[in-house]
Amino acid sequence: ALVLSPTHIEKERISDQIRATLKDRGRLGRTEREFTVLESTNLTEAARGDRVNYEFGDVIQFQQNGKGFRRGQRLVADGKQPLPLDQADKFQVFRTAKLSLAAGDIVRITKNGQTADNQHALNNGSLYRVRGFTNSGDIVLNNGWAVSKDFGHLSHGYCVTSHASQGKTVDRVFIGQSSDSFPA
Repeated sequence: ALVLSPTHIEKERISDQIRATLKDRGRLGRTEREFTVLESTNLTEAARGDRVNYEFGDVIQFQQNGKGFRRGQRLVADGKQPLPLDQADKFQVFRTAKLSLAAGDIVRITKNGQTADNQHALNNGSLYRVRGFTNSGDIVLNNGWAVSKDFGHLSHGYCVTSHASQGKTVDRVFIGQSSDSFPA
């Protein structure tokens, strides 16, 4: 089954409710770990090139090599170092958030990447169940793959927006939509 919601805010509320129910029923591990995740700011290239659009702590991640930066490299907007605004076509900007995970949780990959050992591709939109955690804090998926604790491009996979649901094949769809998201 797939749970859909038109907005990210409502998706988070629904996911929190599903997780609470799973916890109450003993379907999630008792121990949770908190991870820092990266949420896209969805800035256009022009907006990424303008300093006014950055907040303290924003994370720049290069999607291709640039002058002095390699693909995948991250830079934090901390006011101490200049931002490579002239290379806005080569990076994306993210804000940090916290994500609590326990064994049994479903996670969704929110950006293409690699497993911790660089042996497997993590594809945007893919869903996995968390088996547990390594001693160093990496996330172990049910298929045995480990995702680095610093990967950052994860969210709970219980509810997705209609955009993220495209291409999914399921038997049942549940739509969670309150009056807050009617315009969406």
